Amino acid sequence: MEQIRLQRRDVQFAGQSLAAWDAGPLDAPALVVCHGGCLDHSAFRGLAERHSGEMRVVLWDLPGHGQSLRIPAPFSAALCARAMAAVMDQLRVRDATVLGFSFGGVTAQLAAKARPDLVRRLIAYGCLSPLVGKPLAPPGLAPFLINALFGLRSGPAIETWFAKMCCLSQAGQDRVRQEMDPVGKAGFLAMAAANLAASDRDGDFRIRGGVELIAGAKDRNGGAIWRTFRALQADYPQARTVLIPDAGHCAHLDQPDAFAAAIDHLIRSDPSSSN
Repeated sequence: MEQIRLQRRDVQFAGQSLAAWDAGPLDAPALVVCHGGCLDHSAFRGLAERHSGEMRVVLWDLPGHGQSLRIPAPFSAALCARAMAAVMDQLRVRDATVLGFSFGGVTAQLAAKARPDLVRRLIAYGCLSPLVGKPLAPPGLAPFLINALFGLRSGPAIETWFAKMCCLSQAGQDRVRQEMDPVGKAGFLAMAAANLAASDRDGDFRIRGGVELIAGAKDRNGGAIWRTFRALQADYPQARTVLIPDAGHCAHLDQPDAFAAAIDHLIRSDPSSSN
């Protein structure tokens, strides 16, 4: 089918404007992409445009990221989940497959819990889960822990560290630093604390169309993502796990062709599409 170019949409949330983009037939199955913390939507444009002939595709920038304005409220995963719901509501998207990367995957899971009508299926890409297991840090302590780790570092030093944590390739690291620019040091500290503290544990909740798991095989996140993957696999026994060889946390930057092929396969072989 013919690809359709993404169109910019401005979404109102908490008195500010969030940047979103969509393409594809309005009545087609929906794919929503939620990018990682301190990054933006831009690296997923090619993936979105490739599927826009067969799906309704939505990209967006988290509050204070990319082209979305900051929200005058404490930054949290719950705030971002409400922002995601606002994007989907205003663009009239329901029953979507969501590709949630890193902090964006945390956001997507909270949105699915709060609004089950929005998320039918999740492709959890290199992300923790706020729904299973314990948060990495108590909410009240998370900002202090992050400040102790990074508060004395300069913004450029944090960008260099984060880029190396995310990517194996120099090109990927350069792209991460570029995408981090609008967020700044304060935005990084807020996002990292929000990621540590995110939690809405519920042993009974399940995303109705299931979960698929994907990550770079050489992730440098200290094993936390693998523990989450095992917990999600226990909750979703049919979940498939795809590891991208020779890729770090940002597998879509380190190995874009292999990542795109894996996502194409997961999207086009949706086991719940016939239910």
